[in-house]
Amino acid sequence: MKLDYIYKNTYFMNSFIDFETDKIPIFMNSRTITFKMYSGFEAFVDKSKFEFSSDKEQLNLNVSYDEFIFSDGYNLEITKKTINIKAANILGITYAFKVLNDLVSFRNEKVRLPLIKIDDEPSFKFRGIIEGYYGQPWSYSSRENLAEL
Repeated sequence: MKLDYIYKNTYFMNSFIDFETDKIPIFMNSRTITFKMYSGFEAFVDKSKFEFSSDKEQLNLNVSYDEFIFSDGYNLEITKKTINIKAANILGITYAFKVLNDLVSFRNEKVRLPLIKIDDEPSFKFRGIIEGYYGQPWSYSSRENLAEL
């Protein structure tokens, strides 16, 4: 079965959440993480922009596995109460957290986060291929066939 990898990007932003602090407080516990029992996502969070809180009334962070998202793709949705991240692999999670960290902005010494929904998937099955400098070079048709995988 051949999978068709279609480039899929959806961005939606309509307003911001403004925080009265210099960092965004997020709540996360072992029950909010359902990504194949992996719980080391704290390392992806930019500590200069986010801080973990034990207060359940703060912004909840949910990270989950979704087998229907293409490899390296992710869904990121920020609402007034939650940050939801879904991906099919750890690289997708990494990309989602990079975008999340980049979305934080500062205004009048206060931090803000947009209410946004991003569905991002790659257009190719593989992000890159290296043709080595040894042996017979590939023909043009060989390279073209590889891109069709």
